[in-house]
Amino acid sequence: MGRRLFTLVVIVVIAVVLVGVIGYAAFYILAGSGEASQGIEEVVSTLDAPDGLLYEIDPERSTARFEIAEVLRGADIIVEGTTNDVGGQISVNFDAPEESQVGEIVINARTLRTDNEDRNRALRTVILQSADDAYEFITFTPTELTVDSQSNESIVVGTVLELSVEGNLHVVEATRRVT
Repeated sequence: MGRRLFTLVVIVVIAVVLVGVIGYAAFYILAGSGEASQGIEEVVSTLDAPDGLLYEIDPERSTARFEIAEVLRGADIIVEGTTNDVGGQISVNFDAPEESQVGEIVINARTLRTDNEDRNRALRTVILQSADDAYEFITFTPTELTVDSQSNESIVVGTVLELSVEGNLHVVEATRRVT
């Protein structure tokens, strides 16, 4: 009986180790490379704004970021993820600021990076699922633009234009109204 029990324990341990190795390998492989499938400029829709000056978000000088609280090895930490793979357009009407428009803002979730490659893989596979082409992009679709009442007259170059943009943030299968 002792030998059978020992053999059974060895088989169970080997099975658990194999499942762990196969699971980690699948997790590693399914996460993909983290490379964008296409350039952000190919995904961004063009804003139709005949009365404004059209500006494009410059990925070289722009960053999309998130912060999340996490417990890692018993310690509370704040994790930051960033990407410069962000695009969109803004049309500014200098004579009538309230007629300015913000187009859809697109962020490539596949290119978000944190300080930990295992966390990046988890983002691409189980959290944001961006390894799947259907969920590669996060979008913010503006629904309302509010210009600060002091800025409503006209815009003068060199002055600050304060505005608030409300819209729908779409991540994976969830859409939330945000400002």
